[in-house]
Amino acid sequence: MSNTIHNTIASCIVRPLEIKIKNFKNVNDGIIEFKNKKIIKKEQELTREDILGIYGQNGSGKTALIQALHIIQYLLKGQPLKQEWGTLVSCGEENFQLDILFFVQVANQKYLITYQVTVKNENKKLMVSREKLVCSVSENEKWKRDITLLDYNYKEANFIAPLQRYREITEKDKSLRVDLKVGKELSKKNGVSFIFSEYVQKIIFSSLGVTHPTTLITKSLSFFAEANLYIISNEQLGVINMSQSLPLNVHLEKKDDLFIGNMKLNLFERSLILEDVFPMLEAVITQINAVLGAIIPSLNIQIYKYSPQYVENDKLAIPIELLSFKDNHKMALRNESDGIKKIISLLSTIIAMYNQPNICLVVDELDAGVFEYLLGDLLEIISQGAKGQLIFTSHNLRILEKLSPKDIVFTTTNPHNRYIKLDGVKEHDNLRDFYLRTLFLGGQKENLYAETNMPEIRYALRKAGKRHD
Repeated sequence: MSNTIHNTIASCIVRPLEIKIKNFKNVNDGIIEFKNKKIIKKEQELTREDILGIYGQNGSGKTALIQALHIIQYLLKGQPLKQEWGTLVSCGEENFQLDILFFVQVANQKYLITYQVTVKNENKKLMVSREKLVCSVSENEKWKRDITLLDYNYKEANFIAPLQRYREITEKDKSLRVDLKVGKELSKKNGVSFIFSEYVQKIIFSSLGVTHPTTLITKSLSFFAEANLYIISNEQLGVINMSQSLPLNVHLEKKDDLFIGNMKLNLFERSLILEDVFPMLEAVITQINAVLGAIIPSLNIQIYKYSPQYVENDKLAIPIELLSFKDNHKMALRNESDGIKKIISLLSTIIAMYNQPNICLVVDELDAGVFEYLLGDLLEIISQGAKGQLIFTSHNLRILEKLSPKDIVFTTTNPHNRYIKLDGVKEHDNLRDFYLRTLFLGGQKENLYAETNMPEIRYALRKAGKRHD
């Protein structure tokens, strides 16, 4: 890829606007609409902060959203789907469907892109059986009618539609027809997206050229999934609670370099950092400390270096340990609370999301282990000034006092309508009180809580505690 097209893609903005979930875990049907959707459809601009909390009782579909976004990330990156995700297909169903609407701004052009995908569990192996990319372009401050860029259906003999696009791809080189069939079988075998697989992307890029909308859009979505979409799952943060390691989620732009990803630093052993990577770690710690002391007064973290040593392939590595420094007291970072370690883990990506419109940060159970008043203050600050997008799940009622009703989606007990926004709530209402009244008195189209019976629980506890000889 030329430097010109690379710079164009790297500067693109991609923003999820809506996601539809079908037959996925305990969600038979669910739609979540993000706040900027209506604004962008009307004004063609990102004009507001974009924060959305998913709130509800245990087992009601909150984590399902996080996992659905994780699967979309893998598909857009052209990575093989994890086979354990086959268990996410709803019981009694053969496949699940995910539809996500994106706003894409690239090469001075704005698009609304719908990506639809069907993932089938076939013989305990996941395969992408259907994919579709639909595009609407902004012209003269209006969205033109939708056109289909690519429609892939594994079951069809003519598995690529529309016919016009198939001809565009293959007209200059008829041998590409065979190559596309190979891409089809590789997609099934490897459990990857057909459209976004590395194999098919090379065909699209070489045949349609760098300026074709299909090329620009697919490259932009892939770059977004690779560099600007951060999905922080409970599984990743669980190692903090077990005091095993610190997953340092990193997004740092330094001159012409972009440092992204996840660095796992040991908490009970020295971490070996390659000599050429160490300056990046120092820069990330400096970035984190710039904000950490404001969140946890006078706290900062330091890197303690040991004598360098050679590792595999005769590369020089620096053994390091992270230290916590507060009020002239220094200790190993592993002895800090899980909440502080969680904040440190997320802080680099939070900084990026706050300052950059192309960053989307997704966190499952953001409230876990974090002091509720601190969490409320952080979310209030983000909701008032962030340029990027924050999506999170939570159980904490404090959040309902800090965010606008437009920023909260509630899960329901109905698997066929899993996500709703509350009816009748006004902007100045205390959402926490409104929600609690709704639990007791109802008044919404769907039930939000499967109520427990306290006498039954007491009886069950007594019965279960009897001796069984």
